[in-house]
Amino acid sequence: MQWADGIWQDVCGWFFPSVCAICGDGPLHRTCLCSSCRASLSMVEAPICPRCGEPLAGAVGEVGNCPYCGGGKVHYDFARSACLNKDHLRSLLHDFKYAGKIHFAGTLAGLIDDLWHTCDDRLAGEDWLLVPVPLHRRKLKKRGYNQAEELALILSRLRKLPVLDALMRGKDNVSQASLGRKERLRHVQELYHMRPSVLRKELVKDRAVLLIDDIMTTGSTVDVCSRVLKKEGRARCVGVLTVARTVNT
Repeated sequence: MQWADGIWQDVCGWFFPSVCAICGDGPLHRTCLCSSCRASLSMVEAPICPRCGEPLAGAVGEVGNCPYCGGGKVHYDFARSACLNKDHLRSLLHDFKYAGKIHFAGTLAGLIDDLWHTCDDRLAGEDWLLVPVPLHRRKLKKRGYNQAEELALILSRLRKLPVLDALMRGKDNVSQASLGRKERLRHVQELYHMRPSVLRKELVKDRAVLLIDDIMTTGSTVDVCSRVLKKEGRARCVGVLTVARTVNT
């Protein structure tokens, strides 16, 4: 139960305080970053493309002028990231994803939560359904957790929003991290699908969905997931929120 998980995290935070994952300062409670190191993170700041969220040089003109997405050649309605994927945050996300540092989830989800205050009015006024980007079951079994789902569960508690494991990922023998943008776009086309039970019960139909993930690199994964949610699941709109963004322009 989520409420029990929250109580357990509170107890662990008080009786086993951590130190800052960057500078080693502490003790800290319920966070892995001290205030100074958190403030040192490179936040995504304007100007950005209003559609895909790519940081841009100079003023933003017409939406269609974005050199990354063209302002509309994507299936999601908007994408936003809290920070740039660089320096210490890159290391934190790597450890969170691959080194079992699941206790980083609260701090990282908090960065996404801040987007409700900085993401103009796109997040206001919707009863969002949170959907984590899925892992293949073999990778999930090996890792023990899906980092996107961990972020979504904490956001669910912070924002009082429902979480739905709506998507599934097919067999994949190639690491996404080893591919460039064009190769990723081709590679992911057939990897993601709606879960049959979700389709059967129409749990996404006419819903406003927020896809949750740790990093947006080329955007190929969230774009395909958005297409699936809209075309198969008949979602009304899809937004994307991630902790970090890799700058492509």
